[in-house]
Amino acid sequence: IKPSSPELSPEKVKDLLNLTKAVKDAETEYCPFSWAKSPEKLLQQETYLALAISFLALRLLYFLLPRLLAGTKCFWERYVQGRGVAILWERLLAYREQAVYIFSYMLCIPRLCKGSNLQGGAMNARAWASKSLACVHR
Repeated sequence: IKPSSPELSPEKVKDLLNLTKAVKDAETEYCPFSWAKSPEKLLQQETYLALAISFLALRLLYFLLPRLLAGTKCFWERYVQGRGVAILWERLLAYREQAVYIFSYMLCIPRLCKGSNLQGGAMNARAWASKSLACVHR
C-alpha cells in the first residue's frame, strides 16, 4: 500500500521552512517604514516619533476629557438621577397603595364576619315587614 501523499524528507521540510522565512523577509523588506513592523521596533528605532505620537494622544485627551466629563455629568443629572428618583417615588406610592388596600381589607374582615349572621337578619326583616303591614291595615 502506497501512502497518498509523497513522503517528506527532513531536507525538504528544512527547505520549505527556509522558503517561508525568505517570503516573510521579502514582505517585510518592502515595508517603507521599518518601525511599522512592531511597536517594539518603533520604540527602539524611532524614539522621537513615539514621543510625538504619545504627546499628541495626551494633548487630545487633555482637550476632550473635560468635555466628556461635562457631557457625562449632564447626562447623569438629566436622565439617570431624575428618572431614578421618579421611579423610586412611583414605586413608593405603589407600595403605599397596596399597603392601604391590604390594611383596609384586613379591617373589613371582622365586619363581614359580624354581618354574616343571616338568621338574625332574616328575623329582623320579618319583624320589620310585619310591623309595616300592621301599620297599613289600620
